Amino acid sequence: MYDVEANTTRSNALKRRNEELAQENAQLRTLYDFLLNRPLAEAEEIFRRIRSTRDPLEVLRHVNTAELLVSQTTASRNYPQSQDAQRSASMGTNLSASGSTKYDPVHDNQ
Repeated sequence: MYDVEANTTRSNALKRRNEELAQENAQLRTLYDFLLNRPLAEAEEIFRRIRSTRDPLEVLRHVNTAELLVSQTTASRNYPQSQDAQRSASMGTNLSASGSTKYDPVHDNQ
């Protein structure tokens, strides 16, 4: 029925297995929510990946990783400018990340 470790009671083994199944159920529901709430093109890609693998939880891990990458990219785009960049913007100078001045043909020819 269930493989039980030497020092584990049947009751504890069943409780642990129940917790594992509850966690898997929650993960599968999350995957279902992705299918339900994503734009059609994304949902179709998720569905295609589910059909191409034997492990739907692996698909969920990929989707979660993609979500994390997208949110990190979005956050980095919204990250405030460095003090050098803010200072150069207020002085009308274009500084690169290394602090060197960039040539700006619009402002430098005036």
